Amino acid sequence: MELGTAVFLSSIVLAVVILYVITKDRWRWRRIVKQAALVCLCLIVLVAALGVGAYFWGLQLPQEVQPQNAYAGLRLGMTQEEVMHVKGYPPIVFDGSMTKVDTKRLEKEKQVTDFRDWSYSEYEREIVVTFNPNRAAVTAIQCYSSKTYRCPDLSGVRDGDSENDVVRKLGNPTSSKIEGTTKEMRYRSLNIVIRLTKEQVYLVALRHPSHQR
Repeated sequence: MELGTAVFLSSIVLAVVILYVITKDRWRWRRIVKQAALVCLCLIVLVAALGVGAYFWGLQLPQEVQPQNAYAGLRLGMTQEEVMHVKGYPPIVFDGSMTKVDTKRLEKEKQVTDFRDWSYSEYEREIVVTFNPNRAAVTAIQCYSSKTYRCPDLSGVRDGDSENDVVRKLGNPTSSKIEGTTKEMRYRSLNIVIRLTKEQVYLVALRHPSHQR
């Protein structure tokens, strides 16, 4: 506390004490103190209520979100070597027909670097990393989960969120489509793709604009 502030507060306290001494026989100080305490309590409750109301109102508004380029410990543009350095040797890859192939059972002439899609299963979730056609750089990172809250969040969105949660956090999508029981929401300016079933998120994906599939 600064010296000036301390002197000011001390002066107020001293003035109140002097006023009490002078008027204690003429004024009902007990009643005045009770009324002042009640007013202060009401003001505190009002300020707290306004603060809580403003907080929850803010939660209902879409937050400003910047374009994303990293997810699940990986970044768009990483090479295959960089991905293996971060995640390790992929246990699963996908062939051209998107069939899973155990990397322990690859044909002798094949290597994991010959495949565009790598899969890492961990903590009841599956992280799939996709490279561009010449397998030089990551163009997509996505997480699947059959349960809830297993995937890392992406701009606050994660598996288990409702469609309303997604819109509240990211705003309205650039485009959306429904195929069977799946709804896909695309946020092109953010590099984000969300998939839902029964109005609940099960896939969170980060995709570069150049991503091809």
